[in-house]
Amino acid sequence: MCLSGRDLAEPRPSPDGATLAFTVRWETAAAIVTMPLGGGPERILTTAPQPAVARGFGGGCFTWTPDSRAIVYAARDGDLWLQPVPGGVPHRVSTVGPDRAAEAPVVSPDGTFVVAAVDQAEVWRWPLDGDGSRERLDDGSADFVFDPFITTCGTTLVWQAWNVPDMAWDSSRVQRMTFDGEVRDDFRGQGAIQQMRNMPDGSGICVRDDTGWLNLSCGEVPLVAEPFEHAEPSWSMGQRSFALSPGGDRVAFTRNEHGFGRLCVADVVTGSVSEVGRGVHGQVSWSDRWIVALRSGARTPTQIVAYDVGTLERRVLAVGPVTAWDAADLPEPEPVEVEHDGTTLHARRYV
Repeated sequence: MCLSGRDLAEPRPSPDGATLAFTVRWETAAAIVTMPLGGGPERILTTAPQPAVARGFGGGCFTWTPDSRAIVYAARDGDLWLQPVPGGVPHRVSTVGPDRAAEAPVVSPDGTFVVAAVDQAEVWRWPLDGDGSRERLDDGSADFVFDPFITTCGTTLVWQAWNVPDMAWDSSRVQRMTFDGEVRDDFRGQGAIQQMRNMPDGSGICVRDDTGWLNLSCGEVPLVAEPFEHAEPSWSMGQRSFALSPGGDRVAFTRNEHGFGRLCVADVVTGSVSEVGRGVHGQVSWSDRWIVALRSGARTPTQIVAYDVGTLERRVLAVGPVTAWDAADLPEPEPVEVEHDGTTLHARRYV
C-alpha cells in the first residue's frame, strides 16, 4: 500500500489565484500537475524532461512566473526549464547539467530572470529568455546555500547559508546582496535562520531559533514566541512552513505540538493566534480566500487541502496514497513522557 500509491508534494497556487500546481511521483515517473484552484480535473503539465520532485514536505522543484503564464522547474537532467501554462513546448533556461544540479528557483518580480542554488553551494542567475548567459551571485564564503529569495521590490536577494562543521539547524545565517552591487553582507542570529521572506513594508519575516525554539519572527522579534517548533530542520530546500496573507496582516503557520501538527493563523499586529486545522501541514501558501497546504497525519493519507479563510472549511483537492488506506484501522497515537536517568524521553504510543 505504501509503494503502490503516489507521492504528492509542493502545492503552489498561481499568482493570479486561478490554478494550483503540485508535483506527483509514482514508481519511476514524476510530473508537475495543474488543476483549477477552486477544484476540478488534474492535468499533467510536464512531459519531458521530468521534474526533480521533492519527497514528503520538501520543495524546491518549481516556481511560478509572476504573470502565471509559465512555471520554471528543476529537472532530473540538472537544469532549469521554462514550461508554459496551460501547456506547450518547454525551453531550457540553465546549462549546468547533467553533472551539476540547479534547485529552488525563484523568478524576479518583473519576470525577466531566475535565480537558483547550484549543487547546494552556489547561487546563480539566468535570463528567462534562455540566451545562454549566466552570472554567479554568491561570493563563495559559505559551504552550503539554500532557498534564494528575491524581495517583492525586486532589488535584493537573500539566501540561507552555513559552514561546516555546523549543520543548518546548528548555526545558519542570511546572506544578502542587492542586484546593483551596493550591498553585500551577512546577518547572524543566535542559532539557525531559515525561510527568509519580507512583509509588505519591506521588513523581514522568517523562522529562527534564538530562544531554542524555531519560532516565526518579524525581524529579530518573535511574532509568536512559544515552546513549539514552527518549522522542520533544513534537511532539504523549499520548505514553506508559513505564508503571508495577501494583505500582509496575517500569517498562516505550522506548529508541532509534542509531535502532533496544527495549522494556525497569527495576527501580525496583535500576535494573537487562532487555529485553522489539525494534522501535520507543510508547503503552506495563501492565495486570496484560500490557504493551501499539504496535510497528513497518523490516520490521514497525504492530501492537498484548501481552507476557506472566512469559514475555515477544509476542502480536499488531491489525495496521494491508494484508497485501501481509507479502510485501514489505524490508531491515533498519544504522547507519553518517560523519565530515565534524569532525562525526560518523549515518545508517541500506538495502542
